[in-house]
Amino acid sequence: ILPTLAAVHNFPDNMEANARLIAAAPDLLEACRLKLFTLGMGAAVTQAGVLFAVAIKMGKGFIDAASMAEETRSKFQAVFKENAADAKVAADAMAAQLGRSQTDVMGFMARIQDTLVPMGVARDKALTMSTALVSLGYDLTSFNPEAKDTEEVIRSLTGALIGNIESVKRFGISMDKAAMSEALLLIGATKVNNEYKASEKATARMIIMLNASRDAHGDLILTQDSWFNQMDKLKSMIM
Repeated sequence: ILPTLAAVHNFPDNMEANARLIAAAPDLLEACRLKLFTLGMGAAVTQAGVLFAVAIKMGKGFIDAASMAEETRSKFQAVFKENAADAKVAADAMAAQLGRSQTDVMGFMARIQDTLVPMGVARDKALTMSTALVSLGYDLTSFNPEAKDTEEVIRSLTGALIGNIESVKRFGISMDKAAMSEALLLIGATKVNNEYKASEKATARMIIMLNASRDAHGDLILTQDSWFNQMDKLKSMIM
């Protein structure tokens, strides 16, 4: 009568079935009670009810996760457009290599892409930048135990792209005037009406973030067996 937890774990791919299970929960639970009493197992009813309630709660959580995944895929397609296929390959490879949720990786990449494109960065270039910054975000999370999680770090990196430079100072990244001038010179940026383009400034800030965080590069893979990274991986997979 009761579904197995393995079956519940398969429900994200079948939201309609999941919804039907939750809707039928009261009838299923009552049937379970009658069956247990018939077998003379009345003492186990409460325990069975608790276990079933947990299973139903998990099922609802997976419905929410499936809905979030669908929204992420939709936004991912919208912001990468003609580069979506290449972006998906990059996201899949990163998720597999780092042992992180594909939905999380896609969501982070889409968020950065959606920040860069309105600043005037070409979509194909923005794809390269978003991939690099998401990878950096995971490494910075691993390298800096005081970081709450990758979501928080990605938020800080995204903010830095648009000029909120204070958000990354705690990671040892300083975007002072000298650093910006050097990075802008490196990419050959030129002023128009005495001002650099937003896209050029975003590119310069990314270069600074990558260069200033060299010690953290690859840290997640090197320390993936640590307790902190195992917990972050678990959170990524179940949230």
